[in-house]
Amino acid sequence: MQTLGLVRGMTQQELAERANMTVSQLQRIEYGERKVENLSLKTAIALATPLGVSVEEME
Repeated sequence: MQTLGLVRGMTQQELAERANMTVSQLQRIEYGERKVENLSLKTAIALATPLGVSVEEME
């Protein structure tokens, strides 16, 4: 499985740091254990920003 960060040339650690979350939080989202649609708006924006996508595009 390709991680979200690798799509943008970042490791999980780099993406997690840029999104101000832990790697384990990021992994739960990537592996579907935590659904994007259930994220708080603050968390969704924090994740979308370093990826260069809108929150809507992450669904």
